[in-house]
Amino acid sequence: MLASAAILATGAALSASAAPVDRPASLAALPAVDAVRDAATASRSAVRSAAPATPAPTSSAAVTDPPATPEDAGRPPVTSQSATPSPSPSPSATASSSPSPSASASPSPSASPSASPSPSASQTSSPPAAAPSSWSLPVGVPAGTSLTVHNGDLTVTTAGAVISNLDIRGYLRIKAPNVTVKNTIVRGAPGLTGSMSLVQASSTGTKIIDSELVAQYPTWGIDGIVGSGFTLTRVNIHGVVDSVKITGDNVTIDSSWLHDNLYYASTPSGHDTHNDNIQIQVGTNITVRNSVLTSTRYTGMIITQDTGDVSNVTFTNNRADNGSCTINIAEKSYGPIHGLTIADNVFGIGQTNPHCAVIGPDSTTKISTITGNSFTDGTTFRVSPGN
Repeated sequence: MLASAAILATGAALSASAAPVDRPASLAALPAVDAVRDAATASRSAVRSAAPATPAPTSSAAVTDPPATPEDAGRPPVTSQSATPSPSPSPSATASSSPSPSASASPSPSASPSASPSPSASQTSSPPAAAPSSWSLPVGVPAGTSLTVHNGDLTVTTAGAVISNLDIRGYLRIKAPNVTVKNTIVRGAPGLTGSMSLVQASSTGTKIIDSELVAQYPTWGIDGIVGSGFTLTRVNIHGVVDSVKITGDNVTIDSSWLHDNLYYASTPSGHDTHNDNIQIQVGTNITVRNSVLTSTRYTGMIITQDTGDVSNVTFTNNRADNGSCTINIAEKSYGPIHGLTIADNVFGIGQTNPHCAVIGPDSTTKISTITGNSFTDGTTFRVSPGN
């Protein structure tokens, strides 16, 4: 069983004091995909450097709970102490624009999205395609923010709780409504043998703001966030296989950067990893806007309808590139997607299938609003037919 740390009072915050900082105008420019990670490391949206200090105060009693999602089956048991609000927390990590990766406060390996994979899988890089140099966003924990290390998993069960200024060396599970997570890094933990997401959002009204999701221990089964009922604002997600997996209604991704996805040519199941920036399995009222999606082999956004109907999806004012085709629409047994809008986006030209920005069956695309989109090289935009 996995450990949990419950926030003990409604609206309580786990936080560390942060010196005021000015948000930079933009991140470092995005170069070729095989060098994006260097640019990310040099920006404030890279993995933050951890300064030696005392971990966040915790209670003396260990608390455990049953697995939060089916993903937990692949992870060995871990015990974590329940967290309590700290009256005077000591900063133990600092968001920094330093180009070094991450120095851990303990002997655990450095948090690096390019770290060596587990022996059971073979990792390779994403396609060497270039993204325009102007594609950058001010996302993640602001540089200079002091963070408190939380060792172990954190499970939030109090409605309205605020999680702030943490460096979580484990997994974050949100089981209560209206939880806010801000100025926080979630890194995961070692020992993963199956599939797991760094953040599991299983309630409603979740807000994740100015935060970063990056796998400190990369494997073929590690994803960024899974669930429904959440909003991501200025979130940096990288160093995972699938950045966002949507399994229900009411999801918004705003002004966020999804990039540098992991790819493994082989896994224990005998196939490669189908990495996506956004995967929509089921749900309605889903919005992706003002964001940058790059560096996948499969898709920037895929509508799979794996487990049910998908409807009312809006994809607007984004910059997106790579994948076999950047947006892939599949109806499967559930029929056309109703209420789909793809408008005013700029697509790069790094797709495996040249200039395949959007592919989908006519039964969906002909009833959708697809307008105002363009390619960076000026090629006339068109929708590619597909099944």
